[in-house]
Amino acid sequence: MADPTIAEAVETAAKHLEEQGIAEGRKAAQLLMMHLLNIKMAELLSRGNKKLTPDLQAQFSGLVNRRLRHEPLQYITRRAEFWSREFYVDPRALVPRPETEHIVEEVLRDYPGRDGRLKIVDVGAGSGVLTVILALEYPKARIIGTDLAHGALEVAAINVSRLNVSGQVELLHGDLLAPVNEKLGAGVIDIIVSNPPYISLGEAASLAPEVIRAEPRSALLAGPTGLEVFRRLIPQAAVILAPGGKFYFECGAGQAGAIEKIVNGQESLKHLRTVTDLQGIERIVVGERRS
Repeated sequence: MADPTIAEAVETAAKHLEEQGIAEGRKAAQLLMMHLLNIKMAELLSRGNKKLTPDLQAQFSGLVNRRLRHEPLQYITRRAEFWSREFYVDPRALVPRPETEHIVEEVLRDYPGRDGRLKIVDVGAGSGVLTVILALEYPKARIIGTDLAHGALEVAAINVSRLNVSGQVELLHGDLLAPVNEKLGAGVIDIIVSNPPYISLGEAASLAPEVIRAEPRSALLAGPTGLEVFRRLIPQAAVILAPGGKFYFECGAGQAGAIEKIVNGQESLKHLRTVTDLQGIERIVVGERRS
């Protein structure tokens, strides 16, 4: 049998992926081929009639099989896009989600001047996408990313270096805001952002195979209610924030009201607003330390 062309190999893979229930099979097949050949979409289309060697066929088949086993596409290609930037990702940290970009939008809304010498903390930095993007958006700011997972901090360090923000960013190992309190003390941080674990243990079984099998559970699952991390993080934020400082926390569907109550239970904090994502889910809780 003649060697398939690039286009034929992509088409065959796309059909196979879709037949096995993999969402967006064609896009996955295209991205896997682009990854294999180290080319962009335009070149993939222009080179579609070129033949694939047996060696490349075998490598492509291996990549497709990994996707068929529900390994996230981003882990296979080691690439994920966030805020129109390309980040390195691997199984040591969560795959960045589009809804987390709402945090960046809300920070920019409240702090439109990009020249401020802000002190910003990203709690549970993971792959470092929020840390890096906020450093790029606020080039005079000091950004601290914290994480309890050493592996996640290693991934974040790769992205900090790749996107050239090492001079602004410090990555600290530790639980939530504890390392920031230890290093800087209370009442000094202008902005806290976080996409913490917020999935309850009962919800774990309903997660997509790509998520529950491949991504780090410690970054996903919070505990029996899903609110456990917020119950610890919010009182810490009340201590760390400077007067007038704000926080931006991502949460799960149906959690915003409970989080607002936790916020308002802190004498020094007040809830400002809750922001919905593109699916209409209350996704970002914004609050402030009273002046």
